[in-house]
Amino acid sequence: MKKRHSVLLLLLLAVLVAGGIAVFWVRASPSMDPDAQPKTTQNRTPEEWSQYLQEQADQSQLRFKVNTAITVEPDGSADLLLENAAENGTDLQAVLTLSDGAILYQSEVLPPGGQDLLVELTDLPAQGSHTGTVTIQALDRTTGAVTGQAEMEVTIQVKGVGP
Repeated sequence: MKKRHSVLLLLLLAVLVAGGIAVFWVRASPSMDPDAQPKTTQNRTPEEWSQYLQEQADQSQLRFKVNTAITVEPDGSADLLLENAAENGTDLQAVLTLSDGAILYQSEVLPPGGQDLLVELTDLPAQGSHTGTVTIQALDRTTGAVTGQAEMEVTIQVKGVGP
């Protein structure tokens, strides 16, 4: 008989604990308003949302062109072929460095649509093939502050004098 009372008492205790956990779980979970509308719809159609999101993506992309196989003539002129895309809302500035960190060229600030095609290197590396990096910085058109950066590995071929 005592054993039966102990089992019933343990069973009652387990039911009370499970009930307490269930009540706590229900009260702790946030209540949802079935009539709530997401804030993000803002009375826009799916087409308007698609256009808005595309405009945001277009503004955040940095578009530029640069030669990845740069040829340097014996006189120090190099075909960097840098172009800041007209669609950019930012100015660009480029720095060409060798893999050892030596700076070969730093461009002027280029507005959207600006180009820096044939450039003069400040320090001419030895004849032959070298690896380097073109670092492009996006600059705020009003403040000049750096708003983004991209790097591209390049090959720099320095020609020698003669045939």
